[in-house]
Amino acid sequence: MTKLISTQKAFRVLFFSFLLLSLINASGFTSEIAIGFSTETRVGAQKFVETGWLFVSFKDPGKGGIWFATSNDAKTWTPLNGDKPWLKPDTLVGGMRDPFITRGPEGDYHLVYTCGKRRIGYSHSNDLVHWSAQRALPVDPSNENVQNTWAPELYFDKKAGEWIIFWSSTINGLFPETNGQVENGRNHRIFYMKTKDFMQFSEPALLFDPGFPVIDATMLQVKDSLIMIYKDERRWPLHKQLRVASATSYKGPWHVSADTITAAWTEGPSIINTGNEYLLYYDAYRNGQHMGVVSTKDFIHWTDITKTSSFPLKYKHGSFIKITDAELQRLIQFPLTKLN
Repeated sequence: MTKLISTQKAFRVLFFSFLLLSLINASGFTSEIAIGFSTETRVGAQKFVETGWLFVSFKDPGKGGIWFATSNDAKTWTPLNGDKPWLKPDTLVGGMRDPFITRGPEGDYHLVYTCGKRRIGYSHSNDLVHWSAQRALPVDPSNENVQNTWAPELYFDKKAGEWIIFWSSTINGLFPETNGQVENGRNHRIFYMKTKDFMQFSEPALLFDPGFPVIDATMLQVKDSLIMIYKDERRWPLHKQLRVASATSYKGPWHVSADTITAAWTEGPSIINTGNEYLLYYDAYRNGQHMGVVSTKDFIHWTDITKTSSFPLKYKHGSFIKITDAELQRLIQFPLTKLN
């Protein structure tokens, strides 16, 4: 993969040039118009006015399932289902961690999550309430050198009409030059595979290698460009913090900023576009684990606003989706006895 490390000045010029003209289109296939804290989203001929957010998350040790929480302002979050998991693991071994949810081009919902060594958990829903049987998507199952498949996410390539599934993996024998920068032999990079139907998949390929170990990538489409927020996983020298890169295609080349977003010992980034600013939530996992949040209007200048947000205790690395008032009410009013 071609790697292009930009200067800080050039990177800032690039971001200012297109971020001021675009709103985040996090799934790559919708057309969005900011209306205060509301968003009008078109999926095919359908039109939705989205007024709130849903957050899907997990709690350590990752064996209990996936928790749901909602918000009307993207800062104050209320757990659903009496703060019990909305989805519980069924036949999958390895639990449910790092869930990522997105709306599909037909208006349905897709959920992926960490569940095992060489596989990715997957489930599908038409209404956010009822979910299909959980499946394990195979990731290079015959390759014994694959140590893990962590924190999967989805991106819909509108032009190709296919899904990009991407995740973090350590593959024995790859990138030996950076083995000394990590602990426990976890020398991660970001990989991906493609699918149109979540049944047939392309061979895994390298998505992102900035020249050092990385995990927890999330991609945001801004008009014709992509922004990636990811964790710099280097232990020696100590980084363990969130950074940003940009590209015109998921295939690269990626322009890697020298700037950092958060302090050390942070991971699990997920972004909300409120229409006025972008909120980057992350997992601060040392010295009192909690969800932190920083705000930005240009992906260059960041302000810590953690003290202005309220999050349920022990929620960890998850993802957000904009939802309509009807979807919110359906989740709130669903009888808890049917879940528990």
